[in-house]
Amino acid sequence: MSKPLSPAVLAAGGRPVWATPAPSGQWPPQPTPRPPSRTTSLPFGQCVSLINALSFAESILPRDTKWAHATIVLGQSENDISDPRQYLDLQGHILRRIREWLLSRGLPAHLIWVREIGPRYREHHTHVLLPLPPELRSDIADLIRRVGQLHDTSNNRAVDIRTNRDRGINTPAARAGVLRDLLKTMAPRARLNGVPITPALGIRHHAACTILGKRSGTSESLNRAARARAGWVELETLPELRAALPTGEETRKERRREQQRRYRARKKAGIAPMSSLMPCFPTRRSRPEAVLEQDPFAAIDDLALDFLEAEE
Repeated sequence: MSKPLSPAVLAAGGRPVWATPAPSGQWPPQPTPRPPSRTTSLPFGQCVSLINALSFAESILPRDTKWAHATIVLGQSENDISDPRQYLDLQGHILRRIREWLLSRGLPAHLIWVREIGPRYREHHTHVLLPLPPELRSDIADLIRRVGQLHDTSNNRAVDIRTNRDRGINTPAARAGVLRDLLKTMAPRARLNGVPITPALGIRHHAACTILGKRSGTSESLNRAARARAGWVELETLPELRAALPTGEETRKERRREQQRRYRARKKAGIAPMSSLMPCFPTRRSRPEAVLEQDPFAAIDDLALDFLEAEE
């Protein structure tokens, strides 16, 4: 009768591993690591988890929180990452240091990440979506390079921090665009109740890539356990998931509808429109007068980008 695995063995990877009999009756037996998991396409279950993580973060952070999209090319590290476990160890070390760095500055330490191998970087790399003021992008890039012992090459930077310039990725539509790009390696033939998933969620499929080891994840502050503790109701159906990934055009239309609803409500209540209550000052028009006359909402400056390319 075999003995149960020791707590130390069970703790390896958070799940049981195979064990080999120890010589001369020694105990505990030495664990034989299982081969790392292998995936070609990003599993739909992981996509659902990432969408819920971002939606949960949207619910607990101010709507105009500025985020950033970091690409970290761990293949350009001085460390040996030939084994998937070594890669994940280094990645985990970097993400922990990022978390500590954010907390030390009083910033929310929420991270959403996906591993890829793409034609642009030609190396294993990790995409990370995180709250970050644009003015700190150089500081966090230096931190990541130093912690990961990463170096730039003649044609590729080891760390690329994108913040939509100085505006930051500051709208739900812009962040949803980044996440849709991170989900681009999901299986194009995946279906839910007979409905193709990628077009239903507005995801543009890219070539799949084989990944050994954990493929995606979040910080503990956004994982399923944290969401459950906060009473978050998981998004599961395609309409729910699609609503959590708004495009810039959908955001503009919703904003216009909301403005029209408010205007009608004020008019019905007999309240003068806000424009008539404001003092009249000359203003500089940034668009032709004819365009403004055709579409009274055309002057609305939409800071949300429909889709931020990762340029894989």
